[in-house]
Amino acid sequence: MLSVFTLIFPIFALIFLGWYLRKRDLLNDSATTQLNKFVVWLALPALLFDITATSAIASLWQPGFVLSFTLAVFVIFTLTVAVQRKRNMSLSESAIDGLNTSYANTGFMGFPLLMAVAGSETQTPVLIATIITVCVLFAVAIVLIEIDLSKAVSLRSLIADVSVKLLKNPVVIAPMAGVMFTAFDIDPPHPLLTTASLLGHAAAPCALVTIGLFIAGSHTSTKGSSASVISFVITKLLVHPALAYVIAMLIMPDNATGIFYVVLLSALPAGTGPFMLAEYYQKEAAKVSASILITTVMSPFTLGVIIYLFQ
Repeated sequence: MLSVFTLIFPIFALIFLGWYLRKRDLLNDSATTQLNKFVVWLALPALLFDITATSAIASLWQPGFVLSFTLAVFVIFTLTVAVQRKRNMSLSESAIDGLNTSYANTGFMGFPLLMAVAGSETQTPVLIATIITVCVLFAVAIVLIEIDLSKAVSLRSLIADVSVKLLKNPVVIAPMAGVMFTAFDIDPPHPLLTTASLLGHAAAPCALVTIGLFIAGSHTSTKGSSASVISFVITKLLVHPALAYVIAMLIMPDNATGIFYVVLLSALPAGTGPFMLAEYYQKEAAKVSASILITTVMSPFTLGVIIYLFQ
């Protein structure tokens, strides 16, 4: 459990630094929006391009793991969206809430945690989980948000409107470009990869600082939505890994190691992706930031229990 606390310390440190800078007026309210725009338009697309352009397709072919992790993610996401829609939330708000309960922090915590627990052989499963979460799940959420925000009056115009917006969205375009390099077995130019790597490494820390800025400068209370936040936390830390265990047991019952990886990655706290979209689209940011903070605080205990049960 100590190793888990060690892993999450930088997350809290960066959130605290953002909070401190805002409280001292070293950064003002506009910094939250501007820094988040940097993440959404430059850092995150660069990270997605770097991940997809440098991934060997052959090494990612682990059908049991892929199916188990993907099903768990999208069942949780879909159920959350359905429940929020029943509560009369808009489709865009429901999609962001769906990310709250299904978007695991695989990139920032997954690699070091599984490396510490099971060694270097875990890099491929974590990479697969990161691609599914950061590329596929993120893209689905963006599609739902854009559908909700579209002012199109017919199905044809809706499809055209959303398609144009998606093709203008760097978070969607960047991984598509990376996949093209991988699919045709083309090595991206080294200067391009270096640039993408430099920008990509800024995505997580900048997003965490932005969360701190938002918390310090927010005039929006989560009091009225505390029940939602609690349900998001319970779903992310308990329901998601429990469902992942059931699904993985059904799909690959003889692969104890694979089941462990699926469950542990599913049990990770909420990542920064939901906040990036919440702040960018100006929806649900208060609830999202609270969920990220609380799931991160509680995760050492839930992750510690899972590691203990499997070892």
